[in-house]
Amino acid sequence: MTASLAVESPLYDPHASLIWYHYAEGRSGDIPKELLAGYYGVAQTDAYAGYNEVFVPEGSRRLACLAHIRRKFIEAQASARSECARILKTISEVYRAEANAKTPEARCAVRQAKTQPLLAELFVFLKACMLKTLPKSPFAQALSYAIKQEVEVMRIMESGVYELDNNSIERQMKYITIGRKNYYFAGSHEGARRAAVLYSLLGTCRLYKVNPWEWLSDVLVRLNVRSDDTPVSLLPFNWKKKPVG
Repeated sequence: MTASLAVESPLYDPHASLIWYHYAEGRSGDIPKELLAGYYGVAQTDAYAGYNEVFVPEGSRRLACLAHIRRKFIEAQASARSECARILKTISEVYRAEANAKTPEARCAVRQAKTQPLLAELFVFLKACMLKTLPKSPFAQALSYAIKQEVEVMRIMESGVYELDNNSIERQMKYITIGRKNYYFAGSHEGARRAAVLYSLLGTCRLYKVNPWEWLSDVLVRLNVRSDDTPVSLLPFNWKKKPVG
């Protein structure tokens, strides 16, 4: 799940991107509800039901992930090849249309002129396909998954800041998945929570192209000497290597 959260701090840029991992012992909906308590912005997720408790009328608003929707139709191609080809082509056109929009303003203009109409046409086609598709087929399941998220997909069009998908965080997760397959994870729940903290910090280093070894070596020293550094000033996007006084 991805979310943009503003933190009140004189040294914190509310527009800074952060990588934050949280470890929990299960996938209960109570976990995102607790983590996002008091947050009323937007969060971009797949359609996993565990997030439902967060997206209530007085809570956060969900943005859908177009990549997850596309994946369902890739998997369903064998049961409806021509229809899936048309759907995938339209989704590709959406991505192509926004590929060169490098600022939120440019992206917003593209969305108003082209992307939003494309998505609106896509959902008209999806609903027409659903009327003539066997309900238990893989194609019907892909259609249902997409149609149920029409509001959340079209909500992406409301701002040039919003992404079409949450692939950026999915790419960050691959490092944990690879690691999980190569060692016996953390050994205990407490070890897993500590690992989540380290994954968060090192992932943010990678996001800002900060050498993690240099950052960690410097910050560990600073945390153990008398200095005017604060924890926020030592976060990867604020950190500047300098002699310890």
